[in-house]
Amino acid sequence: MTTAKIKSASQECPSVPTDAFKRYIDVLLVNHEKLTTAVKGARSRSARLNDEFLESVVASQRSALEFGKKIAENPTDVASNVKAAIEIASSAQARAVDFARVLFREQADLSQDLRQSFGSAFTVSKDFSESFKGFGESFKAFNGYALPWFKPLAQ
Repeated sequence: MTTAKIKSASQECPSVPTDAFKRYIDVLLVNHEKLTTAVKGARSRSARLNDEFLESVVASQRSALEFGKKIAENPTDVASNVKAAIEIASSAQARAVDFARVLFREQADLSQDLRQSFGSAFTVSKDFSESFKGFGESFKAFNGYALPWFKPLAQ
């Protein structure tokens, strides 16, 4: 029977790859911040569109009710009723144009935000892959059992 000399754990194991891990986490934090900003922007954009749409719907309903009341008050006054119908139709068109203006403005802002996000996505992807590769190399050096998992990354 042979005896093996056991080394202490501090002599056997290399130091934990803290630098590579910190770079990896830093990249994740930067990406998380960008994602959070994008989600907040989308949420506020959606809220503005919903508010504008609801204001338009409520105003249209109010106009229709007022028009019905006006006709009910004097159904035989055709000239007054036609004038009221034309006024309601014009205000409905104005509301539709206002909503379309808001919608197009938000769409333009969204396309600009997407352009900026996708433009930086390539840089972020490169930073992320480089930091992960550095972390993986450090982890591989620290843990010999991880070697089979990192062989596909080397190819």
